[in-house]
Amino acid sequence: MAQISWLSNYLNNSRLSNWSSVKDQNPPTIYQVVILITLEIAGIAGNTLAIVMTVKMLRYKGNLPQVLILYLSLADLLTVLCSYTPSIIAQFILIPHSFFYPSHWLCQFQAFTMMTLLYYSSGMIVIMSIERLLAIKMPVWYKVNFKRKTVYIFMAITLICCVMFNLLPLFGVCQLSIHFNSTCFWDWDLTNPGTKLYSYTVVFLSIILVVAIFIINIITITIVKRKNKIADSQGRRPITESRATGVLVSTGFLFIISWLPFSVVILLHQTGNTKSMDPQQVELMDYVTFRLTCLNCCINCFVYGLINNEHRHRYLMLIKRPFRTCNNITTEEYESAFKPNAYKQSGQLSTRVQMFQATAIVLATSHTCIDKAANKYRHNKIYSTSE
Repeated sequence: MAQISWLSNYLNNSRLSNWSSVKDQNPPTIYQVVILITLEIAGIAGNTLAIVMTVKMLRYKGNLPQVLILYLSLADLLTVLCSYTPSIIAQFILIPHSFFYPSHWLCQFQAFTMMTLLYYSSGMIVIMSIERLLAIKMPVWYKVNFKRKTVYIFMAITLICCVMFNLLPLFGVCQLSIHFNSTCFWDWDLTNPGTKLYSYTVVFLSIILVVAIFIINIITITIVKRKNKIADSQGRRPITESRATGVLVSTGFLFIISWLPFSVVILLHQTGNTKSMDPQQVELMDYVTFRLTCLNCCINCFVYGLINNEHRHRYLMLIKRPFRTCNNITTEEYESAFKPNAYKQSGQLSTRVQMFQATAIVLATSHTCIDKAANKYRHNKIYSTSE
């Protein structure tokens, strides 16, 4: 205990302790409790499902879109854990605020991990957009030069840049504070030069990412439509890259919707426009826009299944796996679902309604299992009684 106390005091008094204040916070409402818990459960379940699906697909034949989806899902899963879990623990499980943050470095750790993972997942979406554009625009050059090793190099560079940028608040560039719903973040209400410079840099980078993803996706969609139109006029099949392109383009536009309001709110704080607004409205605006950036990490995993029929079919197979005996699904059928082009060969219906039938399938199969167990028990009881 003495060593832990010494470490805590050392970190609090060191340069790494750049603490501003704890903002006055109202007690959480039942709606905030339900929203945070629901989003965390959905994000953990959906991203875990996406990770398992892509790992099984990579066992047979892996391509770059699947590798990128795997690492994006992993980053989104860690982001959900680092952004929602501390807020839920600090606010909704009756742990006192001072107990959860006994030292400033705990708040700094949450802010660093959460923002690093958020920026890393954003960089992953940019890499995915560029990869799709090269695959559609220059397919020959893409197959020869754009290997998995190239993707790993860009991912490593992105991670290093995110870590270096988010270490700046810990070394005195700007100050951290606990915002609404016990979320540790830099204090964007301060007017010191370091905080303003850091805030404007975040806004600039966010807008650059949003504009880059928007332009790249528009160019990709235009090229895909033009090539499909030419193929249709010549009686040929559409390009096969359009399925993966639809998933990644949808993910890119979802990122734009999630991050653009966040950048606008930071600009409003730095320009002083929020001072004339109602404090409760400002608090709600900060809460909604910040949670919207994290919402992107919870929804990406479901976009894969809603847009791509193959991913949806594999999601359903993973959901039905615990009940495969009741559904008469053999091990061979289950494993073959993750092989290349297995969805086309299986002749499954290509309707998006299947994704929303997952809950009904689980309930129905559970009921079937219970009926079979009850019938077996009844049969054994009758047989033992007759003897």
